[in-house]
Amino acid sequence: MSGDLVRHPAPERSAEIIRHGEAAGVAAQRLLQRSVETEQVVAECWDQFRRRSPQDAKAISADPRWGPRLRFALAQPPLPGYKELMHLIAERRASAKGLGRADRDASSALASPKKILEEARIA
Repeated sequence: MSGDLVRHPAPERSAEIIRHGEAAGVAAQRLLQRSVETEQVVAECWDQFRRRSPQDAKAISADPRWGPRLRFALAQPPLPGYKELMHLIAERRASAKGLGRADRDASSALASPKKILEEARIA
């Protein structure tokens, strides 16, 4: 954790708060401390993520598995909704990282003689 040693002037309420390297729990606490209504906390979290990672947000929204879960999370109270958003984002990022590997593995598996023999044995 790090912090400033010098006080900064009070930020404008309309100014966007961005703190790089801040833990998710601290960020959620700061969000709750702002003048965001309880019912809007999850939607505000999603909006900030959507602005920061538009490609990931679009992929989550459009995916037939994740889209309904996103809509469900946005309707939840702050803590369960926030946790579901974290899970969706983590799944999306894991999927995006594994996508390139899956393509390489599939192409090498098709050329594998062992794979061909296994398929012949099953048939």
